[in-house]
Amino acid sequence: MEIAIKKASREDAPIIAQAVAMAIGEESVAEYCGENYLAVLEEIAGTQGIQYSYANSLVAFVDGEPAGAIVGYDGAMLYPLREKTLSIVGKYNPAVPHLPDETSSGEFYLDSLGVLPHFRGCGVASALIRAICSVASDAGCSKVGLIVEVERPLVEKLYTLLGFRRVGTKQFLGHPMWHMQMELISVLTDDVSEKIVLMTEKEKMLAGKLYDANYDPQLLAERNRAKDLCFDYNNLRPSDEQGLQKIMRQLLGKTGSAFTIVAPFWCDYGYNIEIGENFFSNHNLVILDGAKVRFGNNVFIAPDCGFHTAGHPIDFERRNAGLEYAYPITVGDNVWIGAGVQVMPGVTIGSNVVIGGGSVVVKDIPDNCVAAGNPCRVIRPITDADKKKSWDRG
Repeated sequence: MEIAIKKASREDAPIIAQAVAMAIGEESVAEYCGENYLAVLEEIAGTQGIQYSYANSLVAFVDGEPAGAIVGYDGAMLYPLREKTLSIVGKYNPAVPHLPDETSSGEFYLDSLGVLPHFRGCGVASALIRAICSVASDAGCSKVGLIVEVERPLVEKLYTLLGFRRVGTKQFLGHPMWHMQMELISVLTDDVSEKIVLMTEKEKMLAGKLYDANYDPQLLAERNRAKDLCFDYNNLRPSDEQGLQKIMRQLLGKTGSAFTIVAPFWCDYGYNIEIGENFFSNHNLVILDGAKVRFGNNVFIAPDCGFHTAGHPIDFERRNAGLEYAYPITVGDNVWIGAGVQVMPGVTIGSNVVIGGGSVVVKDIPDNCVAAGNPCRVIRPITDADKKKSWDRG
């Protein structure tokens, strides 16, 4: 599936009209434009210098088919744009209801966003919003604003996942609305000019920023691929060494020439995992690899261990909205991880280390030591005396 976003033309008026109608709601738009509201909206969308004009719109196509549209403009232009809009609406509905201010100077206003039902859940809305934010950047705006009905929490959730936050309340056509805004992120480029950075959810994930792990189509597809490969791996016969190696080399980002991963094994993406030479993991290894997880050479991992780059905000509002973060984990050379060890986001374990069974590793562990506990802490250094110890019993 390919999503393409383009600047709208007059010929796109029908899809823009549908998008505006979906955004406002049939009942409200009928009150505003009259019963034949789609025809009125098409006329408006095909006119320049007007609120819902094609000149203020972007259109999304999925595999070449119109899928949705978004309308946005500088909030300072609301009055002149609305005045021309009302002149057309008034021809069809002389009793146009009074409209309160939706926006004002100081924000780029995302007026209307609509996606056709059979294209919802495919990432079209996110793509349109990212594209309109680029338009806002080009217009010199630092904030993008919108209003969302209080009684439509799922719509609010979409915008929250994309970085919008409540900044107040408004009324529109008798409905209470949340006023939401998003600050566009400014950074300095090599030529010291300002540029607005609009990151995909995957880019946010890899950069260690809060990201939407639950609804982004790209990440969902990549996790499904990894889970399918894990499923295939876990259901092969243990004696099929060639088949096991083939799948694991497809799944992981980097492997040594010799390694053993005893099934079952599970991960989120696979491509963020790198293992060195002579890697061995026993049953039930789980790696949540939203960020890089790197293992050095000669790493031995006992059963039931987990390496978890993923974490969630402490506040329930952002956590319930589906936001999370991922911090990388690094394990050095010549490391033995005991059974049931859990390694948390952002941890580095040094080289020549033994981690005692059942430990929960929440902080970095230095080289050349034995560490254990919950939370895991250094117990003692590893010295030449350990080479002389006999492990024979009896």
